[in-house]
Amino acid sequence: MKAIKKVVAGFLLALGVPLSALAIADIVSQDATHEDKEGAIAALAIFTLPATIAGTSMLWGLYRDGRKHDRIAAQQERDRLQHLFYRIVREYDGRIGVLGFAMEAEITGEEAKLFLDEKAREFDASFEVREDGSIYYRFPL
Repeated sequence: MKAIKKVVAGFLLALGVPLSALAIADIVSQDATHEDKEGAIAALAIFTLPATIAGTSMLWGLYRDGRKHDRIAAQQERDRLQHLFYRIVREYDGRIGVLGFAMEAEITGEEAKLFLDEKAREFDASFEVREDGSIYYRFPL
């Protein structure tokens, strides 16, 4: 359906914009007769402007729908990570490592670190540094 809307919007804009420009050129032309100007105004009002407006409106709607879809997907991902975070905190008595969380969540290490840093600030977590240099977040239960 999206593809059809894109094609229709493109067609309407491809038809409406150049023909609107031609009609406007006829309207402002000093060489055009009164009848030519009236015809250009009629074409502009009846065909070209509505086509341009409809095409623009369709593209704007597709853009808004895409942004809405992106926001919903981002919220679903945040909810998924939140649920996983709570499960891991419960399972491991509040101790979480970046690599373990990244593997469980199937996200990059950087994404896991950012998420855990945010949660550490939110829940006032402490940190454990092991002898091998690995860092674990310790969340109070």
